[in-house]
Amino acid sequence: MAGVTSAGLALSACGVDVTKLPDPTVTASITPFPTATQTPIPTPETLASLKDLEFWIDDFVNAHGGTIKVNETNMNARELTNKIRTNPESFTQTKLISSKEYSFLMVNDVPIGIAGGDKKWSESSLRILAELKGIELEFAWAGDDFLRQHNISSEKYVELSKLIGNSFIIGGGVQTQQVFQNFTTQDWQRVIKNWNDIKGQLQSNKVPSGYPYYLDYGKEMIRQVTIASVNENPKMRGLWLMHLGNGLDSIIKGSFSSQELSIILEFIIKSIVLSFPEINRWDATDELVNAYVTEEPDLRFWYQIFGKSPAQTSISDVADLMIVIAQWIKEANQNAEVIITEDAILDFNNAYAPWSINAFNDVLENISSKSQAHLFKGIDCEFNLWVYDGLDIEKMKANLDKWNNWGFHLYGSETMIVTGDTSIQRRTSGILSGKVDPIEQQDLMYKQLFQFYLDAQAPTFGFGELGDMDNWLEMGDDPLYNTAPGIFDVNYRKKSCYFVLAKTLFENL
Repeated sequence: MAGVTSAGLALSACGVDVTKLPDPTVTASITPFPTATQTPIPTPETLASLKDLEFWIDDFVNAHGGTIKVNETNMNARELTNKIRTNPESFTQTKLISSKEYSFLMVNDVPIGIAGGDKKWSESSLRILAELKGIELEFAWAGDDFLRQHNISSEKYVELSKLIGNSFIIGGGVQTQQVFQNFTTQDWQRVIKNWNDIKGQLQSNKVPSGYPYYLDYGKEMIRQVTIASVNENPKMRGLWLMHLGNGLDSIIKGSFSSQELSIILEFIIKSIVLSFPEINRWDATDELVNAYVTEEPDLRFWYQIFGKSPAQTSISDVADLMIVIAQWIKEANQNAEVIITEDAILDFNNAYAPWSINAFNDVLENISSKSQAHLFKGIDCEFNLWVYDGLDIEKMKANLDKWNNWGFHLYGSETMIVTGDTSIQRRTSGILSGKVDPIEQQDLMYKQLFQFYLDAQAPTFGFGELGDMDNWLEMGDDPLYNTAPGIFDVNYRKKSCYFVLAKTLFENL
């Protein structure tokens, strides 16, 4: 996924004040009406009178096709709302979390609303549940330009983002090819000529001036997510510093020596990290192992810094490139969290994955043998999954044990689970036999994968893009168009997998 991002503030369960839940998200376009008798301290609404209840229930029932069976009775949204208002106690459950009592509105074991010590009800969004659990949920920020071009309501997009969390993935504008798109071969030659002076500036945490950086787009995306975040203090992750070959034509045409290429790459990494001090988490590399496995010469361009031709490149070189990039990130920002991102490294039912899985494990073992695992905060897995493959959770757990033994930890994910008749790799034959309901299977796989992350105590769980309306498969004329991989549909409505994730979080509180 070459998309967009940043990461958000998630409170641990013990850090959430029972008297002040995280800010509830505005649902639909609700304008609260004043009560007939205003009092200085309003009495909290009960479920019997709560105005927002009908909107929450309508979302829930819509996600299940317009009717839902509750206590052996099929109901539409209006009927279920009336049933709750008539007998709210039968739909209310209390739960003790870190010695504090919360009340939950429950329908079919799914939390729909939540109230703390002040008895004030709000929607039990994924964000609120995740903050209580102490895990951050993140997604790739699409950006205002993309939203306008695809006729997506930016207001609705921001509203949905606050249901998820305060953690964003920033791509596009902070990535190498964007930042340095205006550099000519002469500019790179000037970097090499002035390297002694430039290196001193970098060591003083200054971005070398006088070069044609393209930073406005990245800074604008950071401004957007800051405004859109819950408390205007988001956590942000930069999507990648090294992706595939990263072969800018202006560098390729320069016929630079290995030492000169090393200077250029150090300049690239440190200049980007220093240009965006708001970002404290960086994907050092993205799909570097997949690029190595393909054996395409163009994707092995940067190994020339080690004096290696494409044919000479080895697993040890891949490990060394990851290490040196991580070291440069740390030199520019000693507190930065450095993340390795790779695709298909836990997708054991993907016929194309074994080469990536084996090569990635070899790279991690090699980094560990060089005592450099400490440089990396963790591993972010790109899951481009297909409902007709399913997940092999036991193999995933066994592989994660290997990573842990080498000193690596599961960090997060960029998750897409497509429901169409073709996998993202264009396969039409899956692992699962027999009849598969694609929506039920998508729900199951989201639950299994999320529980896997919770069991591993991963700090984040990510969704790639926000929903079906803005995922990268919807762009252009991709034959995988409308394969519905996200947790919100193309009309901004919550899907059943959204509520499956909410139920999974509740069960783990």
